[in-house]
Amino acid sequence: MKQFKLTFLLIVLMSMVGEKAFAHDIEVKNADGVTIYYTYMNNTTELAVSYRGSSYSSYSNEYSGVVNIPESVIYGGKTYPVTSIGSYAFWNCSGLTSVTIPNSVTSIGKDAFSLCSGLTSVTIPNSVTSIGESTFYRCYGLRSIIIPNSVTSIGSGVFDESNIKKVIWLPSTPPSGYDKVGGKVNYVPNEFYSLLSNITVYPYLSSMFEVDGIKYVPVSPSEKTCDAIDCVYDTSVDNVKIGNTVTYRGVVMTVKNVKPYMCYYNTYIKNVKVECDRSIGNYAFSHCYGLTSVIISNSVTSIGHYAFYKCSALTSVTIGNSVTSIGRSAFYNCSGLTSVTIPNSVTSIGDDAFSGCSGLTSVIIPNSLTSIGQSAFNGCSGLTSVTIPNSVTSIGSSAFSSCSGLTSVTIPNSVTSIGDGAFSSCKGLTSVTIPNSVTSIGGAAFYACSDLTSVTINSNAIASKNYTSSSSLKDIFGSQVNQYVLGDSVTSIGNYAFSGCSGLTSVYIPDSVKTIGNYTFQNCSGLTSVTIGNSVTNLGDYAFAGCTNITKLTSCATTPPICGTQTLNDINKWDCTLVVPVGSKSAYQAANQWKEFFFIEESDVTAINRIYDDKAEGRIEGIYDLNGRKLERLQRGMNIVRMSDGTSKKVVVK
Repeated sequence: MKQFKLTFLLIVLMSMVGEKAFAHDIEVKNADGVTIYYTYMNNTTELAVSYRGSSYSSYSNEYSGVVNIPESVIYGGKTYPVTSIGSYAFWNCSGLTSVTIPNSVTSIGKDAFSLCSGLTSVTIPNSVTSIGESTFYRCYGLRSIIIPNSVTSIGSGVFDESNIKKVIWLPSTPPSGYDKVGGKVNYVPNEFYSLLSNITVYPYLSSMFEVDGIKYVPVSPSEKTCDAIDCVYDTSVDNVKIGNTVTYRGVVMTVKNVKPYMCYYNTYIKNVKVECDRSIGNYAFSHCYGLTSVIISNSVTSIGHYAFYKCSALTSVTIGNSVTSIGRSAFYNCSGLTSVTIPNSVTSIGDDAFSGCSGLTSVIIPNSLTSIGQSAFNGCSGLTSVTIPNSVTSIGSSAFSSCSGLTSVTIPNSVTSIGDGAFSSCKGLTSVTIPNSVTSIGGAAFYACSDLTSVTINSNAIASKNYTSSSSLKDIFGSQVNQYVLGDSVTSIGNYAFSGCSGLTSVYIPDSVKTIGNYTFQNCSGLTSVTIGNSVTNLGDYAFAGCTNITKLTSCATTPPICGTQTLNDINKWDCTLVVPVGSKSAYQAANQWKEFFFIEESDVTAINRIYDDKAEGRIEGIYDLNGRKLERLQRGMNIVRMSDGTSKKVVVK
């Protein structure tokens, strides 16, 4: 029994010693007056940086701000080298911003900096051989990290759920466990890192050098070229210039590219000038919230995706005339940007390129551009007018959506397609002209443009499209439009085309139109006046169903068009006057459905028809009353029509 009690006591004592091994043994202030906690290692001959208390969760934020770890510590008259960062040493120290690790340290333990969300800068010295698992777990403030060539092993999940986008691997032999490490971009010295994704091989990566806060890697000794791949996250570096050349060890080198994520989330920089020989990579200056000015020189050829994403303080951008493409979301949500000139060299603007630039009041789109990307200027509420050059053939979905200040837009004859919602919610837009080049127009292209009242359609493809019962021009332009002017390139009007356009008050159908589809004007409850051109031969089933407020219907065809099922039934034949060409009254009085009109008048409708043609083609300057007041359309009585060639004519409408 005594032997059992003694054994039990020894076990308890040993377990107590084990617990003490995880608590800090000593605490010593460094040269800056910051208290650092240590545990003994290797029979108390060395020290590992530890945490305060008996457990890593005993205290929170025992380290904060800047912490410089010394190479050695004097305690009790004895000098101890600091050789390790212990497991959980800085765990959950969210107030920690920067750590300097000395060259004496050879290992960094598991979760050593886990949950250090405020940590923005850490340099791993060339003495470190191992990095434990989850070391930088959820270090949201870290943007990039350099793995020194001394590292031979690295734990899994080292950067899990962190914000590290760029990992620079210096070891020639990949450390064990390297393939378990993430990172959006991996720069490696050779092809041995084949198990990593998104790698760029730099054979001279170990010769990386720094000039004025930018880190460069030599690319070709014979061509004397290099790339800019990283930057210094330091409050003292607020102006960044990446020149066309940089000097390394007395050798002048040409800077080819600014690589992806180079200054990602660098909140210290204010001004950037880029003169590299080729491209600015994806996310290169993304989330640089303090950035106010950007100058991109003539040597740069492309701006990558998200290059200046959410640089909300950016007010000035100069783009050189060698840039051919602006990437997706390149200037997304740069709300401080007020104007931008896109040079003639640019042939494409990516999706969301200037989306959310609410302060943008002026933009010059060059005639070199062939397409405007999806949501390219979405939410640019400060824009008041846009001129789209003749080189553009397509306008992407939501390209100018929610540009609420936009009052004027010119769509050239080169455009063949307008995407879904391209101009939706442009509340200030009052009129729009669709050229005859357009072969497709997306749903809700001009929807919720609440001030839009007049639409000119010259495209036959749009008007002749066979819409469905749940789709019509109402779904493209909204229901409030009160005037649609159809150009003489339109030859037919498709089923349901204007169905539900309740704001429509008058319709003129030009002589070029031969057929009107089924349900074309169904439920256009605001429609009061309709003029049908002289070439119309057929009116579809229920073409004017629900149009109960039409008070004047003018048909310019000498032969009454053939009506489908209940085409005109809902028009009140007692309140609506039917106007027909001189000499055609008897034919209409004998024709099915036409004969039901109580008031049928003959008139010289040819002159009226011609005026609408001339207006649609831009051959007239304007229509005026006898007092010289400009009219939107012909009115009853005498009208003065002034032609674009300077002549005038009188038109009488009965």
